[in-house]
Amino acid sequence: MKIGKRIGGRSGQVADILMFIFFIIFVVYFIVSYTSMQTFFKTQEIVDDIVRSEVEIVRTKGIFTSQEYENLIKKISRYGNFDVYITLEAQDNTGRYSKYFSTDYILDRPLKVGDFIKVLAESKNPPLFAQMLTRSFSFGFGSGEKTSFKMQSMCSGMICTNGYVSGLDVIETITRYTNTTFGVRVRTLQGGNHTYDGGDVYDTNTPVGSPNWIDLEGRYQKTIRPDPVTNKILGIEIDQMNN
Repeated sequence: MKIGKRIGGRSGQVADILMFIFFIIFVVYFIVSYTSMQTFFKTQEIVDDIVRSEVEIVRTKGIFTSQEYENLIKKISRYGNFDVYITLEAQDNTGRYSKYFSTDYILDRPLKVGDFIKVLAESKNPPLFAQMLTRSFSFGFGSGEKTSFKMQSMCSGMICTNGYVSGLDVIETITRYTNTTFGVRVRTLQGGNHTYDGGDVYDTNTPVGSPNWIDLEGRYQKTIRPDPVTNKILGIEIDQMNN
C-alpha cells in the first residue's frame, strides 16, 4: 500500500510539472503571436499610407519619376522585405485602355489625364504569427506547407496633370480622406475656406454660389504636403482657379 501511494504521488507530480510546462509554452506562444499580430497591423497601416501618398502625388503631378520610385522602395523597405509593382492603364486616341507593367515604359513618362496608375507593395515573407498558426495546425499531420498569407498594400488613381483637377475630383478627394487624421482644406473663389476632416463629408446640398460651394465644372489646383521621411500625407490644400 505504501509503495502504491508513493508511485501514485510521483505520477501526480510529473503530471503537474508537464501541465506547468505546457502552460508556460502556451503563454509564450500567445504573447509572441499577439505581439507579432499587432506589429503586422501597425506596419500595414504605415505601408498603406506610403503607397496611398505616392499614388496621390503621381496622379497630381502627372508623372512617375525614377527618383520617386526609388524613394518609394527605400521608404517601404524600412518596414520589411517588399516587392513593389506599378501598373499603368493608358488611354489611346480611340478611348481604349492598354495595361503596362514595365517600369521602363511607365517611369519618367508624362501621363495623360484619364490614365490610371496603380501601386502594389507585397511582402516577400509571411508575418511571424501566420507562420506560427500554420505550423501549429499542421503539426503532426505532415503537411509542412507554408502559408501564402502576406502583407499587401494597393492603391490606384486617375491622373490629373499639372495639379489641376475638376470639382468632381475635389469631392472625391474629400470623400476618400474623410476618415484620416489630416484635413482637406478647400478655398473657393466665393471666399470659402473650409477644412474637411474627422468625418466631415462634403454636403451635396450646399447652395450654388455659397462660399463652400464646389463647382463640378470648375478648375482647382491641388497641393499635397507629404512627410519628407515617411511620405505620409500630412495635409491636402485645394484652391479654386479662374477658368
